Amino acid sequence: MLKKYRDLPKTVWVLFFSRLINNLGNFIAPFMTLLLTTQYSFSVQTAGWVVMIVSAVGLMGAVIGGKIADQFGRRRAFLLFSFLTAGSMLVAGMVGQAKWVAFFLILRSFFGGVAGPFINTIVTDVTKEDERTEAFSLMYIAMNIGYAVGPLLAGLLFASHTQILFFGDGATTLLSVLLVAKFVPETKPAEISQDAVEACIDEKTPLWQLLIQQPKLIWFCFWIIGLFFVFSQFNFGLPLQVEARFGIEGAKFYGLLMTVNAIMCSVFTVVITSAMDRFSAAVNIAIASLFYMIGFGMLRSVTSMAGFVISTVLWTIGEIIIATNTNVYIANHAPSTHRGRFNAIFPVIRRIGFILGPPFAGWMSMKNGLEMVWTSNGVIALLIAVGMVQLREKKHRVKL
Repeated sequence: MLKKYRDLPKTVWVLFFSRLINNLGNFIAPFMTLLLTTQYSFSVQTAGWVVMIVSAVGLMGAVIGGKIADQFGRRRAFLLFSFLTAGSMLVAGMVGQAKWVAFFLILRSFFGGVAGPFINTIVTDVTKEDERTEAFSLMYIAMNIGYAVGPLLAGLLFASHTQILFFGDGATTLLSVLLVAKFVPETKPAEISQDAVEACIDEKTPLWQLLIQQPKLIWFCFWIIGLFFVFSQFNFGLPLQVEARFGIEGAKFYGLLMTVNAIMCSVFTVVITSAMDRFSAAVNIAIASLFYMIGFGMLRSVTSMAGFVISTVLWTIGEIIIATNTNVYIANHAPSTHRGRFNAIFPVIRRIGFILGPPFAGWMSMKNGLEMVWTSNGVIALLIAVGMVQLREKKHRVKL
């Protein structure tokens, strides 16, 4: 099971440790709202606007970063914008005025957004098709370990050592970049191979034009938006459901469910990825949709804590499969001339699903009760499973 991980290219392992170090210093993002309101005296409304702008410029940066990766190369651009990301965070820790802190947080989000698509693009460049599931699962493990530890450390430092949060976040970003600078070469394909001449695409061709020419990719984006629409309920509908069942104990129990989720994402990703390796990426995502259907759909009638834990285990399995196979599907279907731009699509479609999900759940719960949210999500997940099966590759290894 682990042999395929051991045999991955050295560059993938360097990127794993780079991402792990970067995410271990994920101190600011989880606490941004609290930081702005309690440490810098922003009103809740103003802090909300700042957080919204931070998210928006991050998405803008990702789109720009995808184009830069395709037209100007991966390594040097990644190093430049990652250094700027680290520098913005370090400066934010030095300035005292709240408005300048907000400005550098926004700037950091933009530079980080530009640098974002480069990692997955480099992973795609250096791996073969049958290595990508393991490679992207490694990136996912690094992210989850970092997100589990980083916010915990930040919570301990938050009240008394605010400046250290900025410096620590910036320093770990800088360290992760130095690792890439030392061990990762430029990976942008220099030439299109003779065997692929017929499929040669001008790198200046707009992304929207390629999507129109490949309707399967349009449908893929549509279904993925739907999956993140469903998944958004883990931090909107689920805490409301737990509170409705357990009252004042709801927050504590919800925290326990999030711990179950984090442990599973960190520990069981390799096992789940290896078990699903014989299927194509599209089929895996279809299977994950069924885990969402059952895991979220069952919340309509769950009343015990054990039931909530089982639900969390099921939808977390779906989360792991989707997180590791979405990038695989994009990598296997994106032309080499547009890998950066296709990798930049993922954070955009992910965010669209997260934006649309909570308002829908709020409207549905007000109109028909919270239980109907879970019924709707179950039906949506089932439809997505059917849709993803239709996108499966013609030469998949396992017949359905």
